[in-house]
Amino acid sequence: ELNIRGDLVGYDADLARSMALTWGVEVNFIQVTRQPERLAELLLTGAVDMLVAAQVHQRGLDSIMEFSHTYYLGEQAIMVRRDDSIESPNDLANKRIGVVIASPAEDAVGNWLRRSGFSVEIKTFLTLDQAYTALALGEIDGLVDSDYRLRQVSINQPDAIRVLAQPIELEPFAIAFVRQDASMRDLVNRTLQHLTNTGRMNEIHQAYFP
Repeated sequence: ELNIRGDLVGYDADLARSMALTWGVEVNFIQVTRQPERLAELLLTGAVDMLVAAQVHQRGLDSIMEFSHTYYLGEQAIMVRRDDSIESPNDLANKRIGVVIASPAEDAVGNWLRRSGFSVEIKTFLTLDQAYTALALGEIDGLVDSDYRLRQVSINQPDAIRVLAQPIELEPFAIAFVRQDASMRDLVNRTLQHLTNTGRMNEIHQAYFP
């Protein structure tokens, strides 16, 4: 996100800067879309060299872009009210689940329902704040989003909610670049290993996921 000074801050921004520092180059941040086909086009045309943008490595994208090793394993998690009896995703069968419309969470819920065969009532919201308010008011029984975003939206009321230990989908975040660019893949993977060995990856992780 952009801070009050207009600087780009965040886990991926710090990772990109650390990689650039290791290589002795300057990083230039370009805002991109999340549409996979458009991202692949930006890589092919050279508009961007790498995607370090919370890019989830989905197997279906392997045919249009190359991926590094996973550098962060996130998850689509479920938040419930603290006093609710729900303990696992299975307990949400035939209940009401909230998601932000057209988000990864909405896709994750759809994938989970196809795998499990459960039936739930899905309620969509324009923002995560709206969905969180609906959970607090009892209008939905569970809220699905990334574990990080769920903890951020509830930071002022941590005792009022619980995030279930079992996620509905894991999200392996990786760096993407032009397909079949073996040299870039090896360079990025070795750099990630270097940043891990020097402790830099842990520093970034602790800054955003203490």
